[in-house]
Amino acid sequence: MRLDIRAFACAGGLAAALLFVVCSAGVALAPQATATFAGDLIHADLTGLVRTLTWGSFALGLVVWTAGTALTFAVIAATYNRMASTAPAGR
Repeated sequence: MRLDIRAFACAGGLAAALLFVVCSAGVALAPQATATFAGDLIHADLTGLVRTLTWGSFALGLVVWTAGTALTFAVIAATYNRMASTAPAGR
């Protein structure tokens, strides 16, 4: 089975964009709680790193995370397709 590289990249980019919007909403609405939650996830104290979210930082982050994730998924799909096509028969 081959992966459609464009569809896989778009799906990954869209998922990243949605997660970025949810995370940004948390930062904008409850920065201290979001920093505490993120710190709990990585076992670190991030409460001193609380920052204010601006429209510019939101837009730039959304574009960079979406494009970066889409590119990563495209590379993964292309690599998978190449490896799948060279796999021994019967696998």
